[in-house]
Amino acid sequence: LEIGFENGVSAVAILYCQPSATLISVDIRSEIKGIKYLFNSPYKDRHTFIKSWSSKFWENNSDIYDLIYIDGDHSFNGCSKDIHEAWDVLEQGGHLVIDDTSHVANNSGGYGCAAASLQLIEKYQHEIEAIYMSGRLLVIRKCENE
Repeated sequence: LEIGFENGVSAVAILYCQPSATLISVDIRSEIKGIKYLFNSPYKDRHTFIKSWSSKFWENNSDIYDLIYIDGDHSFNGCSKDIHEAWDVLEQGGHLVIDDTSHVANNSGGYGCAAASLQLIEKYQHEIEAIYMSGRLLVIRKCENE
């Protein structure tokens, strides 16, 4: 599952690296160029695009995922909602990847991913098996056995 599609770079990387994987991407904008590329790519049969706000997607979702990539709303409130919703539907042993965690928050409320990520780690520290950070990406692995 990918929250925030933008140009499709992450979607292509996931589908390329995992030849048997299917991917659902959620983004409110469907006119972005990445959609056109994926619709004409070798990955088109393994990719589903859902035009929706992530908040609406979470309301209607009942699936569990092994990998969730968060790169949607970068405000503290938006990112916090996405990562907490994601944690609830992440299978044990699954990975939560949060992008742009190295950006510093600003006065307009943008770039709250770092603070939202720290809040998640603090709240669910007993359920976290591993944490890896590289550049702006934070990867968290949910414990196999709680």
